[in-house]
Formats: sequence, C-alpha cells, structure tokens
Amino acid sequence: MVWAHEDRPARCNGDDGGAAGRAARAGRTEIDKAPPRAGHRQRTDLTRILLYLSNLGDRAFAQVMDTYRTFKTRDLAKIRDESSEE
Repeated sequence: MVWAHEDRPARCNGDDGGAAGRAARAGRTEIDKAPPRAGHRQRTDLTRILLYLSNLGDRAFAQVMDTYRTFKTRDLAKIRDESSEE
C-alpha cells in the first residue's frame, strides 16, 4: 500500500519511517515481519508455551508449600510432645 501527503513523499508499508524503521536505523533488532497468519501462529504458540510453564511453576509451588506445611505440622506436634514430657 502506498500513500502520499502534501509535505511528504509517498512511502510503502515496509519503509514507513515508523517504529520498525527507527529500530532498523538505530541498529536494534526488529519485530519478526512474518506474514500475518504465520506471525499469529508463532505468537499463539509462544503464549501457549508460556502459559504451560506458568502452570508448571504454580504446581511446583503448591507441592513445595504442601510439603512445608506437612513438615511444619509434624515439627510443631513433636515440639509439643517433647515439652509435655518434661
């Protein structure tokens, strides 16, 4: 797509002088300019992987806290038993 304005020359979408153009001129990495379907699929897969890893982290946290609470309960019961024997 090409467009023009009175005070600017016509530009194409690939050379619009926007954020991608400024990033390229500054030497930074550009966002992947994949075709829309491929880009959408890539972002969807990345989101799915991140959600899965987040879920694994939550599950690991729950297991660790469950083990901690079990240990703490047993430890407190043991301390109470030792103090009652004295």
